[in-house]
Amino acid sequence: MKPKNYPSKIPPSLLCLIAAAALSSCATGPTASRPSADQLIAAEDAGDAKAMYQLGIDYQHGAGVPLDLAKARQLLEKSARAGNTKAMDHLGDMYRDGSGGVVRDDAAALRWYHREAAAGAPWGFAALADAYENGRGVPKDPALAKKYYTRAYAAASYRAQSGDPEAMDTLGFLYRSGSGAPKDYAKAMQWYRKAADAGSIAAMHNLGHFYEQGWGVPKDYRKAMDWYLRAADGGNPGAMRNIGYLYEYGQGVPKDYAKAASWFEKAAATGNALAMKHLGELCLKEKDVAGAKAWYRKAAAAGNPDARKWLAAHGGK
Repeated sequence: MKPKNYPSKIPPSLLCLIAAAALSSCATGPTASRPSADQLIAAEDAGDAKAMYQLGIDYQHGAGVPLDLAKARQLLEKSARAGNTKAMDHLGDMYRDGSGGVVRDDAAALRWYHREAAAGAPWGFAALADAYENGRGVPKDPALAKKYYTRAYAAASYRAQSGDPEAMDTLGFLYRSGSGAPKDYAKAMQWYRKAADAGSIAAMHNLGHFYEQGWGVPKDYRKAMDWYLRAADGGNPGAMRNIGYLYEYGQGVPKDYAKAASWFEKAAATGNALAMKHLGELCLKEKDVAGAKAWYRKAAAAGNPDARKWLAAHGGK
């Protein structure tokens, strides 16, 4: 969901007062049904790569443990080095988006996606295809993009047979985008639902987007909110941002600027640069230039190019 023109009837400086608090405090991330922190720490100490990954996610979102982005990254990298492809994928996404406390770095993202693809994970192939299709960190190469999309579809189709939720989510993406498979919203929705039922947080977020946009289903903001809440409860910062937008513009819920700012704040606390940038935009709507600069600086430090452009045009750092 792209930010729209901000409504004119805003309680004076309400959003910036709420958002400013996030610059000096850490929000507690959502919790979900999962092993306790002590159990995960014990399993991580024993060398369990899955426990390393889950504990890294928990530290990244402050779920049952203090929010600690540096520790989260260390655990995710440790899990990835132990061969966990979910950790590789998450690290790739972090560097691609400038989230989780790392600076946006397309080259670093590609290195993780290559490692993921080398292990046969379908989303690694899809992420590489997307990079070559759009020239993200590499020159555009439609032929190579098509090759990677084809490999993504083959790998996802094979792994989905055994109930792999990430493979199902990848199939949903391929059918939604028409890349590597014929564009088919119905099949995309089918695979996203299967992936969500199998526990894929990304698929829950994607289902919310389908209902928000009305892709192959009637537009339904309430259902979108339901899926976004489930994904946000699993720590998905994109879902947190989208919940903020729904509250900001009163889509499926009454307009509530305090709740909107709170959700943007939660996403920003995970290191999400887009959320930081949007908080800066909200401060500008309130004519709070100092507050806007503070958020734009944080977003720019995470590698957000739009925030860097704004700062360059308004006195630099």
